[in-house]
Amino acid sequence: MLRDVGIIMVEMGLRPGEIFLLRSEDVRIEPPPPHVHIREGKSDRSVRDVPITSRALLVFNRRLSNAKGEYLFPRRVGNGHDWSRPMTELEPAHLRALRKSGIQPPFRLYDLRHTYGTRAIEAGIEVFSAAKLMGHADLSTTERYVHLSKAHLEDAQKKIERFRARQLSL
Repeated sequence: MLRDVGIIMVEMGLRPGEIFLLRSEDVRIEPPPPHVHIREGKSDRSVRDVPITSRALLVFNRRLSNAKGEYLFPRRVGNGHDWSRPMTELEPAHLRALRKSGIQPPFRLYDLRHTYGTRAIEAGIEVFSAAKLMGHADLSTTERYVHLSKAHLEDAQKKIERFRARQLSL
């Protein structure tokens, strides 16, 4: 469950709460292109359709085929699951996995959403599309999520220099 949520967060930029509330009917595998419908969220912009990446599609296909009820991420009850109610928390499992793995420095599960935002911008996605995909109501929110690498910024400077050189040669 933790791995599946992590993959969806880093691949699609969804919030944990949005993932927990996904129902089978919210996932469209057949064309038009596969996507998930986010029904509700922190703002009006949170309601959206988000295309599914190929890596996330593997998770959704497995979750859909194993679903025994309404929610793809059911609430854990004892040693089983209540498929009629969504999962509400994953932090204890995340903290156990961090301790077990010895990953240093530790990270928050939500950091995977920041990774998505950074990768989107560094891949050349313009900020308006990234904001829409992440369900942000304001571009300043998207700006807080993106942590550009030094290599990316260096490449940006080189592009400016090449542009300036072309302008001078005209």
